Amino acid sequence: MPEQPVVRQRAAPAAPSSACPPRSLRAGRLLGVLSRPFRLHRALLGLAVTAMSLAPQTYAHADVPTPSGAPAATTPPVAPAPTTQALTPKMQADTFEAAGRKAYAAGQYQQAHDAFARAFSHVPKPGYLYNMGRCMEKLAKYGDAVRLLQRYLDQFRRQNAGTSPANVADVTNLVRTLRQRAFESLPEVVIGTNPSGATVAVLPGGKILGSTPLVTHLSPGTYKLKMVLARHTSLEADLVVPETGKVRAVFSLKPIVKLAALSFWCNVRGAKIAVNGKIVAITPFSGTIQVPPGRHQVSIQKAGYGPIEEIVSVPEAQELHINYVLELVESTSSWRAIVGWPLLVGGLAGIGGGIWSRGQAELQYAGSPKFKVFEGYQNLGYGAGGASVAAGLGLIIWDGIRSGIPKADRVVGVARVKGKTLRPMGEHASEGP
Repeated sequence: MPEQPVVRQRAAPAAPSSACPPRSLRAGRLLGVLSRPFRLHRALLGLAVTAMSLAPQTYAHADVPTPSGAPAATTPPVAPAPTTQALTPKMQADTFEAAGRKAYAAGQYQQAHDAFARAFSHVPKPGYLYNMGRCMEKLAKYGDAVRLLQRYLDQFRRQNAGTSPANVADVTNLVRTLRQRAFESLPEVVIGTNPSGATVAVLPGGKILGSTPLVTHLSPGTYKLKMVLARHTSLEADLVVPETGKVRAVFSLKPIVKLAALSFWCNVRGAKIAVNGKIVAITPFSGTIQVPPGRHQVSIQKAGYGPIEEIVSVPEAQELHINYVLELVESTSSWRAIVGWPLLVGGLAGIGGGIWSRGQAELQYAGSPKFKVFEGYQNLGYGAGGASVAAGLGLIIWDGIRSGIPKADRVVGVARVKGKTLRPMGEHASEGP
């Protein structure tokens, strides 16, 4: 059974007396009469306080209103002190929400954010996350605002079977805007390379920032960048981005020199070899000439010999070997020609004499002495002249087909056929120079 309140009993008043009470009794009665209203008021006040503590508290749950522009309070609002009665999580959340709204209206966005966070810790309503995100927006903490608004959408969908809130389009647009603001609020970073056009990536991970010249924004900190450009060595470098200000960095990239080579052989000593108009060697030449891969103009010439000029193509990391055979254009006659030409002329004259003798013999009687003389001249002219012509012509042809290169100009070694051969750079030919 509930415990019964204890009631205090008062003594019965004494019978009235006709005698006049003493002075002290009269004073006591007077004080009692005067104090009765104060005791009544104190009792009524106690009943009112008890009723207020037992009454349920109600708070608004609308989104954070737009501040009216009122001046900020000098001190942050304080949540009502809890009563002796235990508050439910919802009651506590409503209390902190009310405090957050009041702080937001006063322009105290950090205090408002903290109050909404306390409310969310008691009751995880998605709206608290939304309000926290708007507070971070006011504080220009755009990255935090984006994360809170994303949490708001995710929390709402989890609590509503995947359904998006009614303001999902507005929140999505706001997130997009805040992301751009967050990017633009970061320190500006200008990165250049010499030459330009290099791809800039952040290590580790290799996230590509763009190509130089590059203007971007990065969070404060130290970054390891990697610049890559075709036909240049890649470069890795550290970049320090301060809290504020503008950073400008220019990096130089070294070109990758890819080479090819040319080598030569010629049948004549002292011939000058030129590549792209510049003399690079004099024969005999056993070395190689390094050149960039591609097409090159090659010429070789020596006085008294026909020059050779051509365009050759040399692949990367390959050696193009060329055999040149020069020919005389101003040759001197040898003894063969000196002997051959008179023999040829004398033989032709002998043949001519034989023809004339035959004509004279035909004018004579057959078997007559004159006939026999002319017939002998005919046979001698034909025989001696023909032999002389054959010998002279042979000597002339022999002189013509010989090399004609003076001994001092000849290259010692095995003669080669003119032509071109490709081989890897550094690989030497088996034959001599």
